Amino acid sequence: MTGITKSKLICTSFALILTSCAFAQNLLANSDFSAGNTGFTSQYTYKTPPATTQSQYFVGPNPNAWFSGYPAFFDHTLGTNLGSMFLADGATVAAPSQLIAWAQTITVSNFTTYSFETWTANIGTQNLAQLELSINGVVQGSVMQNTGASGVWQFFSRTWASGGSSSALIEIRDLRTAGTGNDFALDDMRFVPAVPEPGSLALLGLGGLGLLLPGLRRRRSG
Repeated sequence: MTGITKSKLICTSFALILTSCAFAQNLLANSDFSAGNTGFTSQYTYKTPPATTQSQYFVGPNPNAWFSGYPAFFDHTLGTNLGSMFLADGATVAAPSQLIAWAQTITVSNFTTYSFETWTANIGTQNLAQLELSINGVVQGSVMQNTGASGVWQFFSRTWASGGSSSALIEIRDLRTAGTGNDFALDDMRFVPAVPEPGSLALLGLGGLGLLLPGLRRRRSG
């Protein structure tokens, strides 16, 4: 194998590694809610328009179309009335038994670090929702509270190490229990193997250089 061919092979391998890190397979079903009310569970009550009380949810394109008192805005994925999102009228049930707004169980690999990601938006500006993420019953990180205006999407992410677990029960609860306001939307959720640490990528780079340098030396000596 010539030095040039080997160089191309190494570069291609690095490109594939980086691409696989950036576009790792999303393990969540119906993560953008384009399939409607499926792929997840909730202790909230599914309610088609119009919403009538707390602890209800709907999958739709626009909060205003679910309840006329809500502001109008579109999902994060498409940003048009063709998109869908998870819409919730936050529950008023207090600790220690807050209702689960959204949940999904997935199969995972042992001793692997994963990244959970989601976009959230406030529906209105009163008593902003305080979303808690738990995996297999353990709270992950701090409360996710969107501090933006109504309809402004904000990104949140948390990492989780699977240890010896072969499955992950992912749950989102709203810790805010106010009867007024406390309404929120979710969209474009992801659960993926975490991108390798910079040190790991550096080791890959050193390994690639180890393959490349002998060919460069031979070219110089020739």
